[in-house]
Amino acid sequence: MSCRPFRIQKRECYLNDQIRSFFPGASEQTYLNIAAKGLIPSSVRDVVNAYLDQQIAGTSDKDVLREQVDETRALIASIIGVEADEVAITKNVSEGLNLFAASLEWRAGDNVVVCPDLEHPNNIYLWFNLARRYGVEVRSIESV
Repeated sequence: MSCRPFRIQKRECYLNDQIRSFFPGASEQTYLNIAAKGLIPSSVRDVVNAYLDQQIAGTSDKDVLREQVDETRALIASIIGVEADEVAITKNVSEGLNLFAASLEWRAGDNVVVCPDLEHPNNIYLWFNLARRYGVEVRSIESV
């Protein structure tokens, strides 16, 4: 699959085999290591290479990059049915959860429910930090 650098086109729903074809590392295996690193689709590699080529040549344009981020945000919004200004692009889930948790007004006695055996540790620690800072109660449940 080839992709124009820096442009993402809205795609309709894919079947599992079509999705798998975007990830060469999943062609011969079931890949489950997503906590430390995830497989990168070939199209992402192509876009990153195009960006790096521009960086090497000194032709990268911040305004164009911002425009591309805005386009990406709008595309994600259209896929999940929200407004573009409701989409936050973060480097990973842990950063996103930390930003989300920090955006709420916490008070002593508030509580959150976590399931530690199903979550990556970084997605649990932030709630215990809230408990320490604001007196939030962290309730742990077991998976079923």
